[in-house]
Amino acid sequence: MRRLALILAAIAALPGHAAAPDPGPDTLAAVGRMGRLGPGVPGCTAALVDVDKIVTAAHCVGPKGLDGTVRTPFATQIGSDDPAEVTVTLRFQRLPEVAGEPAYMRDVAVLWIRKAPGNAAPLPVAPPPQVGDRVTVPAFRNGDLRLKMRLTTCTVTYREGRAIGLDCPAVSGNSGAPILVARDGVWHIAGVLIARIGDQTSLGVVYDPWEFD
Repeated sequence: MRRLALILAAIAALPGHAAAPDPGPDTLAAVGRMGRLGPGVPGCTAALVDVDKIVTAAHCVGPKGLDGTVRTPFATQIGSDDPAEVTVTLRFQRLPEVAGEPAYMRDVAVLWIRKAPGNAAPLPVAPPPQVGDRVTVPAFRNGDLRLKMRLTTCTVTYREGRAIGLDCPAVSGNSGAPILVARDGVWHIAGVLIARIGDQTSLGVVYDPWEFD
C-alpha cells in the first residue's frame, strides 16, 4: 500500500500532471472582450497571441469570407483594479473549409489589432490537450452588468480531429475564450471555445498559429 502511494505521488509530480494554480494577472491581462462595451451589448471573448494579433471564434468576426476588414473594439483588464485597455481590430482571417471536415472544426479566426494592450503579453501556444487533461477557460458573459471575467476549470472529455470536448457549460459571450493549459507552470493557449453542447458541456477547437498568415 505504501509503495502504491509512493508511485501515485511520483506520477502526480511529473510535468503536466501536477495541479497548477489558477492563471494569474499576467496571463489574464491577455484575455479581453471583443465588441462594444456596455450592459446587455453582445460580444465575444478573445485572447492576445501576438503583439498585433488576437484569436477568437470565427463566428464572432461578422461577415462571411476567409478574410476581410472589421472594426471592433477589443478591451482587456475589464473589471480589474487597473483601467481597461481598449484597442480596435483592423482585419481578420478565417480558416478555409476542408472537404469532408465539419465546418465547426474550422470555427477559429485571428484578427490584427491597432496596438497591443499596454500591460499584456501574448499568450504562448501549446499543442492540443488530450482526454483527461484539466484546462481553464477565462471568459466574459453577455448580460453581466459588471463585465467580470470568470474562470472555469474543465476536463477534456474527448478529442476528434480539431474538436476539444469539455465537461463544463458555456453561455452567451463565452465564444472565442481561450482554452488554457499549464505547461511547466506557465499557462498556454491550446484552443478556443466555440459552442455550448447541452447544459453541462461545451466544445472548443484547436488553435494552431501556423495555419494563419
